[in-house]
Amino acid sequence: MALSNTNDSNKFPYEVTTEVMDERAMIEHAFKSIRSFKKLGFIKPVDKLDSTLLTYDPSKDVLKYQETFYLSTGYKYLSFSSLLNYSKEDYENYIQSLENLRRLSHESMEIEIGNNEDASFTTLLGLDGNELYHIDFLKEGFSNDVVDAVGLSLKPVEEGVFERFYDTLLKDMDKIKFPTMDKGYEVKSIISKWKTDHIGPELIIEYENFQNKTFLYTIRDSDLVIDAYDEKSKFLLKNGAEVNLYVSAYKDDFLAYTWFDGIHFYEITIDTQKNQLKKEEIYKIIESSLQDKSTFSDLSLFKPLNNFPILTEKDKQLREIIQKEN
Repeated sequence: MALSNTNDSNKFPYEVTTEVMDERAMIEHAFKSIRSFKKLGFIKPVDKLDSTLLTYDPSKDVLKYQETFYLSTGYKYLSFSSLLNYSKEDYENYIQSLENLRRLSHESMEIEIGNNEDASFTTLLGLDGNELYHIDFLKEGFSNDVVDAVGLSLKPVEEGVFERFYDTLLKDMDKIKFPTMDKGYEVKSIISKWKTDHIGPELIIEYENFQNKTFLYTIRDSDLVIDAYDEKSKFLLKNGAEVNLYVSAYKDDFLAYTWFDGIHFYEITIDTQKNQLKKEEIYKIIESSLQDKSTFSDLSLFKPLNNFPILTEKDKQLREIIQKEN
């Protein structure tokens, strides 16, 4: 069975059907959901983005969005994340794990602030409907006043939030290719991630079938980190495409098949201890991806709404306070 939105492109979570899956529709839905999240209103281009992470489970319609920053006003570390479809019960349980709790009143949600167990971070949690907001502050770098002001800066993107996330996506998103999977497979997760000083952005699709065969399908702007693998062989597909096979330099249970379509680099990663995927199946997957000519229906989802931040007076005051406390 495959996960599909053939009958209703707006229906999530995806239901198991006999239709061909549509990874692009899943990705577009995830990016539409990101737009609904409130974001930190005081962020400016000068703040150093350290990492971004989006993880999405289309079968449950559960999404997590995360950014980490080093603020230019004092170079202080801050981690911001939001989750879609988070329950009130889970939220209350999460709060119970914090110490020295205090409440902050936000215009659209109640926010709880406390310390984690080892007291190295101050944690802010807020629940707005089914959206969880989670901010971790390196405790030594932020006063209570700053923590409160950061929480109050959360606002809809439409109000002028500057989103660095879109700078960390793959180039030419309209040119990426996906394989045509048989009806035994479904998409278990979709991950978009980037980390400074790493190899660049990555889009990862985790496929799984009813026989528990799983593999990771990764798309990059640059090639695989070869230091982590030893080259095993090269081979040509029927269409002339060259595929490289690597084995992990640290654990020979992991195989990586890589190829290049002229724009993006692709990789299929397999754990041979958990997976009996045959070479013929892998070749078929790669060949089908090279033939993919589908496109996204709305490329604007991969671009920010605002090209520059619109800071409120409170946002400006917050940045000044952080600078003074440095």
